[in-house]
Amino acid sequence: MSWPERRKSDEFDFGYVLTVHKSQGSQWDNVVLFDESFAFREHRERWLYTGITRAAKTLTIVR
Repeated sequence: MSWPERRKSDEFDFGYVLTVHKSQGSQWDNVVLFDESFAFREHRERWLYTGITRAAKTLTIVR
């Protein structure tokens, strides 16, 4: 399949990724948060709060 044909069938487009820590102080309209809070057990609530509050309009959490 050629690239233009394949491109038409793609469901997703490339995006940008940041860690929650690097995203502090920033905000975006649409945020997808991959819940990796298991890695921060002692600070789980703070980690989730920081990630969740980056979204201005829509937030999708992937567990």
